[in-house]
Amino acid sequence: MFIYYIFIIVLVFLYFLFEKIFFQDKSLWIKTYTINWELVKSKKEKIIADYFYKQNINYVYEKILYVSFFFWLFKKKISVPDFYLPDYDIYVEYFWLMDHKQYRLKNNFKISQYYLYWVKFISLYPYDLKDLDYNFKRKLYDLTWNYLPLSKWFRNYDKFKKI
Repeated sequence: MFIYYIFIIVLVFLYFLFEKIFFQDKSLWIKTYTINWELVKSKKEKIIADYFYKQNINYVYEKILYVSFFFWLFKKKISVPDFYLPDYDIYVEYFWLMDHKQYRLKNNFKISQYYLYWVKFISLYPYDLKDLDYNFKRKLYDLTWNYLPLSKWFRNYDKFKKI
């Protein structure tokens, strides 16, 4: 019986060790600096922050999101989104690991909170970064009806010029 418990403990330890080593890409968690010397948590967030900076889109990195409830008497902290765009009053979230079950559950709850409290947000995924200019501006247009022209350095600019 004692060996059974030790075996279970070893299996649990190996599971957590395996999860920590193989399910987390450590290169994504390296803190880096953006073009305007702002410290961000990952390389992908650096790409998004540099994009906002090059497009002259004002943003605040990791602004705490509070919502008011009960006739605006109380405030509740919902989350810390990746970016806040004050000119549009929109939060931008980058979801990079939706294949991992715990991460997906946590972020699905976060998204449900955004919908529950009528928070305007744009969700970006790894496949959106391939054509970030088009994908971000399309989602911004769908949310706010503000049209931003596509950039000249956009790699498929000729293909979408007529939109």
